[in-house]
Amino acid sequence: MLKIRITYCNEAEKEGFIDKLKNNFKILEVSKEYQGKGKSLYKKCYIDLSCK
Repeated sequence: MLKIRITYCNEAEKEGFIDKLKNNFKILEVSKEYQGKGKSLYKKCYIDLSCK
């Protein structure tokens, strides 16, 4: 299992990246969104995946 963290500005970026990951990996779980620190516009989430 691999766990990666992605940082993104809008939901479309996140969904596009997850779609690309689905081509090569089995997505096990996508965590909830976490807000950036302070007044940051960025959000982050964690993705658990495994090789197909």
